[in-house]
Amino acid sequence: MKPFPALALALLVAAAIASAAPAPPPPAFGCAVELVAMSTCLPHVAAPPNNPTPAPSSACCATFFSAIDGAGAGATCLCHLVRDPSLLGFPLNASRIVALFSTCGGSDAGAASSFAEICKGDGSANQNSTKPNLDSRWRA
Repeated sequence: MKPFPALALALLVAAAIASAAPAPPPPAFGCAVELVAMSTCLPHVAAPPNNPTPAPSSACCATFFSAIDGAGAGATCLCHLVRDPSLLGFPLNASRIVALFSTCGGSDAGAASSFAEICKGDGSANQNSTKPNLDSRWRA
């Protein structure tokens, strides 16, 4: 067998195998709006070597609650930051992100727990089915 046909055959076999493999979970591109909006929280959720503020700003809390109350998969989107604290290119404190419920004055412990549980998952679940029932009743 000549080298060129053997190489072509090997490439065809590799392409067939690759197309049969399950697709990886989609990247967080659909979450760009929520993730960028969370920039108001960076002073609070930054990890060393940055110096985080002791409490989130009111703008941070408003952005956080808006993101998780949104029509999309806001809570699931924010979990990308919890699962990959360096997603934005600099370190974040994942514990502080999850704790935004309590530090921002959220009053529903069930909603806070639901958010934490979503973020513990592997991200492969359907975003709509994993979105907790979060509405204005859980805020102080």
